[in-house]
Amino acid sequence: MLARGVDERRREALRCLERGDPLAAREHAQALLLEVPTSPAGLAILVDACEALWLDEEAVAALRTLCDSAPWRGELWVRLADGLMRLGAPPAEVAKVLENALEPDMDPAARRRALLTLADMDLAGGDAWRASRWLDALRFHAEEPDVALRRLELALMVGDRGGIASAIGVVGEPGTLDGRGALAVGRARWLLGEPTALDLLVRAYVLEATGASEALAAFLAKSQDVLEVRRVRDVLEASGRLDEPSFALALAMAEGREGDARRQLARIARAGDASAARSLYDIALDRSDAEALAAAVDVLGVRAPREGVAVLEAHRALQEGREQDALAALDTVTGTSAGGMAHGLRVQAYAAWLDDGGDEAFRRVLGELRKAAAALDQLDLVGACEALAVEQRRPLRVAVVGEFNAGKSTFINALLGADVAPTGILPTTASLHWLSWAPDPFARIVTADGTDRIVPHDGLKGALADLRARALAVREVHICAPIERLRRIEVLDTPGFNAPDADHVAAASRAVHEAHVVLWILDGTQALKDSERRVLARIADVGTPVQVLVNKLDRIAEGGAGELMRHVKEGLAAIGLGSMSDVVCFSARLALAGRMGDADAIRQSRWEDVEALLSSAIVNRSDALRARALRRKALGIARRLRELAEEMEAAPTGEGDSRDVVACASRLLNLDRTDCERIVRRLEDAALRVRDDLRPLRVAGVRVDDVNASAYAEARLLVRMTGPMASAMVEVAGVDGSLEPLVREAVASVLRGASASVRGLEELAGFPTWRVARACAMAAHDRLMALHDQAASGAEVHPRWLRLRALYEAMA
Repeated sequence: MLARGVDERRREALRCLERGDPLAAREHAQALLLEVPTSPAGLAILVDACEALWLDEEAVAALRTLCDSAPWRGELWVRLADGLMRLGAPPAEVAKVLENALEPDMDPAARRRALLTLADMDLAGGDAWRASRWLDALRFHAEEPDVALRRLELALMVGDRGGIASAIGVVGEPGTLDGRGALAVGRARWLLGEPTALDLLVRAYVLEATGASEALAAFLAKSQDVLEVRRVRDVLEASGRLDEPSFALALAMAEGREGDARRQLARIARAGDASAARSLYDIALDRSDAEALAAAVDVLGVRAPREGVAVLEAHRALQEGREQDALAALDTVTGTSAGGMAHGLRVQAYAAWLDDGGDEAFRRVLGELRKAAAALDQLDLVGACEALAVEQRRPLRVAVVGEFNAGKSTFINALLGADVAPTGILPTTASLHWLSWAPDPFARIVTADGTDRIVPHDGLKGALADLRARALAVREVHICAPIERLRRIEVLDTPGFNAPDADHVAAASRAVHEAHVVLWILDGTQALKDSERRVLARIADVGTPVQVLVNKLDRIAEGGAGELMRHVKEGLAAIGLGSMSDVVCFSARLALAGRMGDADAIRQSRWEDVEALLSSAIVNRSDALRARALRRKALGIARRLRELAEEMEAAPTGEGDSRDVVACASRLLNLDRTDCERIVRRLEDAALRVRDDLRPLRVAGVRVDDVNASAYAEARLLVRMTGPMASAMVEVAGVDGSLEPLVREAVASVLRGASASVRGLEELAGFPTWRVARACAMAAHDRLMALHDQAASGAEVHPRWLRLRALYEAMA
């Protein structure tokens, strides 16, 4: 410049910029560049002048030349990217420019700006994974507010409440004119239920932050606070946007004006505003508002998401009492957007079955549990469901429980009017005894080694004594008798909870869980000892209804029964256990004598009080008590399945004609190398996108075998490649399009496993090969044949985890 005599022009151009005259500065810079075309100083002045004059195309052209001459200057690449964004260049082009500023030897400030801009672009595009990768490169700046702000936006995007709570503390209170910060912090506080959320959302709206209008409309639609709604109404009225469709809709929903909401929808339909209709769709799903969802689906028409249509179909089926149809429709809803409303409808469907209270409705519940258990390969729980189905048709099961020597077996004999329950053996009942009806009297003894012994009633005591003498443990005794009362109830005679053998205590505990009703027999001479209180408290936790009876009235001093009953009732209240009906005091010994013919003994025993209580509180309510117990046991099965389903989730399958499925599977099996290479050639665009996604790792010098990098690379490969691979395979093999979801599942499983064996980013970027495509075809063949086998066996396959979670909630 000195040699050509143009340095004074440079000085004058700088003075023009200082005076705020960019037009004159531009003229001087252009004149300078005519003399020295490659002058960095002249190009820099031209860039400044053009940017001040909003001549972005000219500024970008100058910046390109500058970047070519000084590629080590990171701030130039960042300014070029800013200019390209102002010109509306494709995001991929802007990203490639910014990546030049990420080289390790670049200025740290420019590198930081480039990373933030790349994160902003992916946040705007909804790509949380890529955005998180750029922010990971700024992990040493995590405590800086602008980085934390983007972390907060990322956490809001993926619904990470923990990330929101941690980031919001670093971001702090946004500045008065910081619309973006106000929007992010406002949304976060709204999600966390903090009261200052509306202040920030309104501020972001006034500052015209991107996305603020949508956030304010969503807040308004979900608000049930009259003062909040009035405040937002005033803000909208002041800004002249009160009648905009999205805000008018939100106001109508917040104020409960369904008619106005429908009119606003009509306006949306006439205006063709699909985005506002989609906003209503999202709001309707969030609020589980079926009427609003129906209106939104009507407006969107064929553009309505499939899951929303399925939810609406399920709601209508529930309204018509078709719970099974509703559940079938909801099986297609597995996404998160409609998941909340779908879950609520599933719970309603199961609740309708449970509220029905009939045998058929409960059999449907058991059927759902049985299918879930089979899908989780839990054969023991399948058997438990089958056992409940059998138990549903059995008599009421009553467990007689108490401590050792409380008179349980004597009470049972008095109850049945026959000496069938063994007494006089120490401990009184050596195992769990089941008393049930049979046309002929007999007893079946089941020993611990699994052998059975059938004996007559009068030989039972001798047989038990013989086994005891030979040290052979008895597991169960089944006593059958043609006693009419046993047609209505089955009796479980249990060992004492304070028996010396731990197996006896375990048998008594099992009886409490097995029974529909527990009759607790207290020894009137020492009622409600501390040991009894502890056991009764445990029974209360199980949930089996308990009726308390006090035995040995004949051993209580005259006039002492009243004081005894007060003591028992106060003790039960203290441990939080309520007896089904009033506690009755009686004598089992006198009652048994009376049932055998002693009229005076039956009168003194007060047995008529026991009979009246059993008839009114138990026998006459046997159906309800049995149903309650069955539901409690079914809930236990559901709880166990729910725990298992958290670890392994049954895979959903599609449906299709069996012969077509087999034919399509055969075509996949017959794909040769040429066909597989055709499939790979159709994946060039997908492979290009994978390479673009891996740039953050390559730029940062991260190895693909790093745990986080590996997870990111695998996820991007699955996201970018699974769908195109499945579509190409379906097209090349001639597979029915309705089966593509199943093919996609098989492809994803193969890609996930194959990517784990890849070494190096370049090899991953060149993925997949024809061999991988062949492996995907084989997996898809196996998947379709599995579907065929399921259809052939008549097995129903549904998203069992979603059903099971709803069923458990309805039962609980």
